[in-house]
Amino acid sequence: MKSIKQAMENTEYVRRLLEQKQSRFAACLEFAASLVETGHGATSLPAPPDPATTGQEAMDREERSVHDWRVSQLTRLGIPGPPAEVYADRIDWHQIARLVQPGCLTPLALRIAG
Repeated sequence: MKSIKQAMENTEYVRRLLEQKQSRFAACLEFAASLVETGHGATSLPAPPDPATTGQEAMDREERSVHDWRVSQLTRLGIPGPPAEVYADRIDWHQIARLVQPGCLTPLALRIAG
């Protein structure tokens, strides 16, 4: 019984201290506590996304967009779609451009760069 009373006193002390020092933060905490107490917090607020998964998905999207851009650069230089997909992350498209633009055949340019 004494530990419950002490916990309540500690909680009130922290609330008063927060109200004095950080009134906006205290108001946010009180609002969050009221949501939890009334049962609205669990159903009305979505769970936060897993940062590792979200970050990985963003990285995957960014890597995919870079890959797609490289493919477009290679196809612009005359390399057909399937080989461009394969070579996009394996070769420097600038090197291919330096070879193809003056007249080097693309298969030879791929052999030289690869």
